[in-house]
Amino acid sequence: MSDADIAEENRRTETVPPRLVRRTRAVVALAFGLTALAATGVRTDAGDAVAGQWFAGASVGLAAVCWILVSNRAENRASPGDAVGSTLGPANAVTVGRGVLSAWVLGFAVVAVRPAEFDAWFPALAYGVAVVSDALDGAVARALNCETRLGERLDVEYDAFGLLAAATAGVVGGVVPWPYLAVGVARYAFVAARAVRRRRNRPVFDLPPRRSRRVLAGLQMAYVVVALAPPTPRVVAVTGAALCGLPLLLGFVRDWLLVTGRRTDARRRR
Repeated sequence: MSDADIAEENRRTETVPPRLVRRTRAVVALAFGLTALAATGVRTDAGDAVAGQWFAGASVGLAAVCWILVSNRAENRASPGDAVGSTLGPANAVTVGRGVLSAWVLGFAVVAVRPAEFDAWFPALAYGVAVVSDALDGAVARALNCETRLGERLDVEYDAFGLLAAATAGVVGGVVPWPYLAVGVARYAFVAARAVRRRRNRPVFDLPPRRSRRVLAGLQMAYVVVALAPPTPRVVAVTGAALCGLPLLLGFVRDWLLVTGRRTDARRRR
C-alpha cells in the first residue's frame, strides 16, 4: 500500500464527532427538501411530467453532492493533526449550497421538453449563482478564520461536478456543442487514470503549482454561464467552446506528462 493509500485510509477511519454527523444529516435532509420545493416551482410553470423529470435528474446529482460531503467530513479541520470540528461553519455551508445548485442544473439534462420562460433561464441563473459563490466561500472562510481541509476538498469536487453538470445540461439542451463534454469529464478521467497508474505500481509524480489551472477553470465556468443564457447565439456558443475548452484540455495533457514523469518538471514522487 502506498503512502497516499495509507493517508486516505487514515482519513476515512478518523473519528467524526457525533454532532458533525447529525449536522451533515440535517444538511442532506435540507438539501433534498429544498430540491422538492424547487420541483413544485417547476411543476407550476412546466407541468407534472417536466417537474418529475427534473426532480429525478436533480436527485441523482444531489446524491453525488451529499456523498462527497459525507465521505469527506473527517477532513473538517484546519490541518491533519487537528481534531475534527463538530460544525461545518458558514463557508462550508456556502460551498455545499454551490453543490446543490449544480445538482439542480443537472436536472435539466433529463428534461425532454423545455417550454417557455421558466426553465429557459433557470440553468443559467442557477449555475451563475454557483459560480459567483465560488469566490464567496473562500472569502468567508478567510474573513472568519475558519478554513478547513474539508472546504478545500469540497471546493475542488463541486467545481468539477458543477462544470460537468452544466456542460451536460447545455449539450442536452442544444446550446453547447457536444465535444465540449470532454471538458466536463477531463478531470474525472485524469484522476481515474492516475489511480490506475498507482495501482499498477507505476511512478506518479507531484504536479507543480500552476496558476493557469485556476484561471482556465474560471474561464470554463464563465463560458458555460453565457452559453446557457437564452439570448446567446449558437455561433457564439460554438466559438466559445473551442476557445475556452481547448486550452483546458491541453493543460490536462501537459499535467499528465508531468505526473507520469515524461516531463522533467516532475521531481518528487507521491
